[in-house]
Amino acid sequence: MTSRRAALGLLVGLGLAPWAGRAGARPAGTAAPERLLATWGGDAGFEVGILAAQANGALGAAQSVAVPTRAHGLLALADGGALAVARRPGDWLLRWWPQGGQPAQWQWAEPGRAFNGHALASPDGRTLYTTETDLDSGASLVGVRDARSLAKRDEWPTFGIDAHELLWDASSPGGPSLVVANGGVPTRPETGRAKIDLDRMDASLVRLDAASGALQGQWRLADRRLSLRHLAWQGTPAAGQTPLLGIALQAEHDDPAQKRQAPVLALFDGARFWPVPAPVSLAGYGGAICAVPGGWAVGCPRAGIVALFGVDGAWREQVALAHACAVAALDEGCWAGGDNEALRLGHGAGGAQPRTMRPAGIRLDNHWTLLPGAPRRA
Repeated sequence: MTSRRAALGLLVGLGLAPWAGRAGARPAGTAAPERLLATWGGDAGFEVGILAAQANGALGAAQSVAVPTRAHGLLALADGGALAVARRPGDWLLRWWPQGGQPAQWQWAEPGRAFNGHALASPDGRTLYTTETDLDSGASLVGVRDARSLAKRDEWPTFGIDAHELLWDASSPGGPSLVVANGGVPTRPETGRAKIDLDRMDASLVRLDAASGALQGQWRLADRRLSLRHLAWQGTPAAGQTPLLGIALQAEHDDPAQKRQAPVLALFDGARFWPVPAPVSLAGYGGAICAVPGGWAVGCPRAGIVALFGVDGAWREQVALAHACAVAALDEGCWAGGDNEALRLGHGAGGAQPRTMRPAGIRLDNHWTLLPGAPRRA
């Protein structure tokens, strides 16, 4: 029997796959300068594209490309392209040029490997780093890839399992380093995302040398049932600030009450790693996270809330938004997205400006990001 990957590859090569040949612009209203790179599902299937404010205030798809399965992490690249990673356990990477001029570029996961949903570009744009899983052992890896061809040059262990997002380490005292969130949730290849043996969870934050992959540090929370997922930095040494890393958490406790009250945010200052509480239930589930002026925004889809925290983790407020998950930083706030509605948040909930998604069938997925060159002021 032909494997799913081989069949998809054959269809793409022949131009017969349902998403093949759709990488060009697809106008859907007049686009404003502010644009968001996003991923969504709808009546037509799954797509990666650009959402832009239209004259009526709605957010509409300005360009899009169809993808074979749900996408997760997104990167806006320095050359004007965009990178999308399949939702874990994923088997594809997509490099796409929203303005056209070049065909979409696909890369399938190597045999025995699966993508874990996120990628990171090197400062010079020549290298991409992807979080991956060894399907035989369950161990997580950082794939080191050529940014032009997407081919793998090397791979490094993350010293954990269920690795998810990775970022450059703004707090590293030495040379360039990566921080990687090991989610710590055991799974098996044959059952996909199904969680098993949660009593063996081992979530950790690791620092890796960006040249060799050598382990430079590893940190764990006292509560081993908190999974580490998404990351965002706040503050820079160049501005005389101590960088803080915000980590969105997802609780895996057996006790439903404990899970509902579990924290959704932890902080890391380069040496110490600690969770911060909230005075309201956030259902123990933090989705995407971004730094906002004076703190953090965490999308909490199960609670239907965008949770806002101070830099030190102090609770600020909550903003209601059904299925809130995707958040994208602005100079004076953030964009927050739910299934088919978005909020443009300023300094407080009173400044929230609701925006409807168009077409109505769009269901925004977990992540989006403001494209470079777009105005960032809220």
